Amino acid sequence: NKRLLARSYFTLGKSLNEIEDYIEACKQYRKSIQLQEALHRNGELHDQRGLAISYHNLAWSMRKCKQYAESIDFFQKAIFLFEQLEYEEKQDNRRLLDFSYFWLAETLHNVNKSSEAIVYFEKAISIEEELDSKNLLEDRNSLAITYHNLACVLGDINMYAEAISYYRKAIAVREQLYSYGNLLDSYSLAGSYHNLAYDLNR
Repeated sequence: NKRLLARSYFTLGKSLNEIEDYIEACKQYRKSIQLQEALHRNGELHDQRGLAISYHNLAWSMRKCKQYAESIDFFQKAIFLFEQLEYEEKQDNRRLLDFSYFWLAETLHNVNKSSEAIVYFEKAISIEEELDSKNLLEDRNSLAITYHNLACVLGDINMYAEAISYYRKAIAVREQLYSYGNLLDSYSLAGSYHNLAYDLNR
């Protein structure tokens, strides 16, 4: 059964990813994707969400292997499918779309495509702010991370006023989290303070 085989390849890829064997994980994800795509072409499989997740996971593993060009391609494929699914089981699919936006932005930044990275960080922020406003964002630090990382990219291309604005937003979230006694957020908060001070002195 091709469907079960595709699932087995995917599960193996995920397990290999968890033990940081990213090269082998990529191989298994590719096998799973090849089967899923064949099933889609033949009209035997209509699970776009599962295929999108496979694209995302392969892209992430490729990023860990520094195969940035292919990583970007597969993040974009994942995003194309997630955007179509956005309003089905809305909250969960929007969070998956958010992850793909964020990691595509990070990967674009790795290859010095700062302008494109900014676009996808902003897309991720849009989703995270919406979920946060509805108390649906499970980990508020993810919003602080996205603010902080966008600020870093803006600072890298000398857009200091914009960078400072996003550092302040990251700090506001992290100060709130720190007030709840989260020690890990104290280190993140210190990093945002440091970068804000650096850009204020430019």
